[in-house]
Amino acid sequence: MDTIDKIMTAVLAVGAAAEIYLDIKLYLLMRKTEELAVTVGLYELLWVLFLTLGVTFSYLGGNISLVLLIVFYLVAVFCLPIQCDIFTPEGLLRVGLKNRSGIDPANKYSYKYVQGKVIKESLLLYREGAEKPHMDVIGVKNPKLISMLNANYKKHGYENPMLKE
Repeated sequence: MDTIDKIMTAVLAVGAAAEIYLDIKLYLLMRKTEELAVTVGLYELLWVLFLTLGVTFSYLGGNISLVLLIVFYLVAVFCLPIQCDIFTPEGLLRVGLKNRSGIDPANKYSYKYVQGKVIKESLLLYREGAEKPHMDVIGVKNPKLISMLNANYKKHGYENPMLKE
């Protein structure tokens, strides 16, 4: 193993430890809630996939060691749960390395369902104060999610965009 491989392995090991810590915090938050709906954005999955393919090809080309490849795969696997948006009736579950973990209240978000040419149905989440929406494409037709979003809109006095004509 070269010096750069050792450094990268140590950095990725710290990253893997952080991801495991965040996954445990997310799991504990999920256990506290009774009703959950999970959505995933396509871009979040694609960057993990492309990064994993790049590292795999780098290993096949002889540029990195097997240990570094395995540690990177661990980081990639453990970062997947954090890429999901987890909805509860109270809001979205959020985890962070500091004390910023918990439920982000639903009244900080608005949403809109849109249909595109390539991706048939997407959920756009607008966070209060954000310029651009966050787009989820996997899990957006989940009946639990639709009923949660509708209930939150009624609770906070908003008009449900899905019911507009």
